[in-house]
Amino acid sequence: MPDLEHVRSLLKLELRRQRPLLLRMVGMSAMTAAIFFMLGKRSPADQLAILLGTSLGIVALVPAGITRDKMEGTLEFLIGLPVEPRAIVISRFIATALTAIPWAVLAGFLALTFPPPFQMNPIGVCILAWMLFVLLGICGIAVMTRFELESLVGAPLIAMLIVFGLGPRLVHAVAPGLTAKSLLVLLFQPYAPIVIAFAMIAAIAGVGTLAFVVTERAIATYRRDSGVH
Repeated sequence: MPDLEHVRSLLKLELRRQRPLLLRMVGMSAMTAAIFFMLGKRSPADQLAILLGTSLGIVALVPAGITRDKMEGTLEFLIGLPVEPRAIVISRFIATALTAIPWAVLAGFLALTFPPPFQMNPIGVCILAWMLFVLLGICGIAVMTRFELESLVGAPLIAMLIVFGLGPRLVHAVAPGLTAKSLLVLLFQPYAPIVIAFAMIAAIAGVGTLAFVVTERAIATYRRDSGVH
């Protein structure tokens, strides 16, 4: 087990460093929501979509900090301190979980504005949104720690674009009866929140464990001069 005092100190340092960027993201998100509101995007669904879109910046906040640490030499400095790599990983994962809370709470609040029969449990929406943000954030941390930024530009980026582009068509080919309307009906079934919650918990447990191991190993073997992990 890592020293809890080390984890606490690293977490405070990370949150203090991310505070200006977090406030900037809040301002940019509010401005984006206001612009879309003036353009007529005022329905609860539109507002929720805007919130989820702007949340990608929050999800990328801590992973982007890893890249900045590499460029500035901060990661190499942290590795040189008498702290375990596991403590660094835990502090970054906790920072991701904490920075995602405001956006998750807003998602729950917007769920209250949906009219019948599309009303959703605000607490459930808040928890599920938070778990999704955390899952994406810790995956981003693992990727940005394991790989150099320049190595992700090229084939991996093209592959990701292809997956996102062909993904909907592949889903339609496998399940032609699955339309946006039918998916919406499924989401409002009484059992849907439980199924989604268990799926998210399983994903966080499985993918989160893998992301933790990958990040810890990458930090433990990181060498700035060679870029080798």
